[in-house]
Amino acid sequence: MTSQSHVERGGAIKRPTAAFLFSLAAGIGMVAFSSGLASYTQYYFITTVLVQDSFIIGLVTIFVGALTYVRPDEHTVWSLVMVSMGISELVLVTSTSSTIPFLQISPIGPAAGILALISAFLGLIFKPEIIRFTTS
Repeated sequence: MTSQSHVERGGAIKRPTAAFLFSLAAGIGMVAFSSGLASYTQYYFITTVLVQDSFIIGLVTIFVGALTYVRPDEHTVWSLVMVSMGISELVLVTSTSSTIPFLQISPIGPAAGILALISAFLGLIFKPEIIRFTTS
């Protein structure tokens, strides 16, 4: 037995596009921040761990943002995961600042964490609905 999709029945699903775009920007910012940390060879061990963590968090942020967009009915779950990604990035930036002064590192890291939190907020307030098309 096959079921028709929402679009085939004369409607389209409203998706959290703004949350997805903010999460995409946050993930790209986190990956860019991790590549910027790689140049601090005098703090080799610390920056190696932080580069890997920030890079992984950036990739997961992009993936979770895509899941929020693809599965709008599960927006609450994926938005809460996005909150943890934003907080994790801000904790990484804070731990980096104790070793490398804030003036030497890029402001992309904190901005990416804040963008992830904005994405999570937009995902949490999103209301999924089906937009109906009328045929004449």
